[in-house]
Amino acid sequence: MTKKSTKPAKATEEEMTEEEQATVFKIFMDHQRKAAEEAGKALEGLVPTAVRDHGSAAFKEMVEGYRQLFNSALDKVVDRIEKTKVEEADDDTKKK
Repeated sequence: MTKKSTKPAKATEEEMTEEEQATVFKIFMDHQRKAAEEAGKALEGLVPTAVRDHGSAAFKEMVEGYRQLFNSALDKVVDRIEKTKVEEADDDTKKK
């Protein structure tokens, strides 16, 4: 059995150019992205289609509910701002 060297290979981090380091990092990130995609596919395969469909529909309904809530609150804020502007304008005309 051959003994492995604990010494670093020829190109140490200091010797590597920025371009080489960027390339090595890009390759690493590509592998990580592919691994995450495959893990996602594996998990997706475990979940039955009906569960995914109903979960997606539930999520859409939840988003729609929040959208309605936020729009309602925003409308009330806008109405109050407009009332305040009108009241200020009336006060300014009365002072003159």
